[in-house]
Amino acid sequence: MVLIIFLLLTQVVYSRDYRLIQITDFKLAIELIKYNEGYTSKPYYDTDGKLTIGYGYKLNVQHGQFMSEPMATAKIKQDLSHRLKRMRSLIKVPVNNNQINALLSLAYNIGMGNFARSGLLRKLNKGNYNLNGEFMRWIYVNGIMYNSLIKRRRMEIKLFNKEELK
Repeated sequence: MVLIIFLLLTQVVYSRDYRLIQITDFKLAIELIKYNEGYTSKPYYDTDGKLTIGYGYKLNVQHGQFMSEPMATAKIKQDLSHRLKRMRSLIKVPVNNNQINALLSLAYNIGMGNFARSGLLRKLNKGNYNLNGEFMRWIYVNGIMYNSLIKRRRMEIKLFNKEELK
């Protein structure tokens, strides 16, 4: 799994054909989410104090609930489909597949409400694609900095800044 993420993030690819949010798949976002969230079949309290299951899933989670790994993967795909619809209405500039996958991973972690209100989105919509600092604003939970979030944001930045093969 780590090798797959490493190869995806370090491979050099090129393209100049950007269209407004033309995504081909969620594979990179799914891999980032799985790698960074980790899987658990039973509920636990995440760093934000919310009951969580699967790969960081928090909606309507209850004590005693069970979620298989295939169910957790299906939840990610379903969730990302909904987030992508919302992003299509929020993002007003062209983004490539790598960029939208990085943004989906970020939004999965911070929530769509936070993403919609973020300085990152405002800067992006002004045509500013130099967003490294904006990604790194999202390394805190309740005022506490987490090394795991620093690592995750760096992976998202690397993917966001990577050009893609046509």
